[in-house]
Amino acid sequence: MHDRTLRNISLLLSLAGIVLLFLISGSIEPTALAIGSITTKDVGKAAKVCGNVTSLKVTKDSHLFMSLQDSTGEVRFVVFNSSMRKLNQPINATSFRKGVRVCVSGVIQEYPKASGSLELVYSGGPPPKVE
Repeated sequence: MHDRTLRNISLLLSLAGIVLLFLISGSIEPTALAIGSITTKDVGKAAKVCGNVTSLKVTKDSHLFMSLQDSTGEVRFVVFNSSMRKLNQPINATSFRKGVRVCVSGVIQEYPKASGSLELVYSGGPPPKVE
C-alpha cells in the first residue's frame, strides 16, 4: 500500500511539473542577436533580431516578406499566411514601413537549401513589434 501511494504521488508531481514547464516555455523569449552573428550553424534554432526595415512585401497569398538590417548585417524575415492566422492580432503591414526599427522572433532557416542564404521564419510566439 505504501509503494502504491508513493508511485501515485510521484506520477502526480511529474505531470504537474510537465504542465508547468509547458506553460512557462510559452512565455520565454529568445535574446536578441546581432544579425551578422547568425550563421548556418544556427539553422533550426529560435532567434530574435532587431533591425531597421529595408524592404517589405505582402504577396497576394498574404505572405509577408521583410528585410531587416542592423549595423552587422541583413536578414529576411518571413511570415507565411498559415502563421498569420495564429497571431492574436493581425500584422498591420503599414506599420512596418522602410526605416522603422522592429524586433522579430522566429526560427532560422536556410533558403534555398544549401545556399548559405539565411532567413528568420515566424513560427508562433510574440508578434513582430515596432520599437
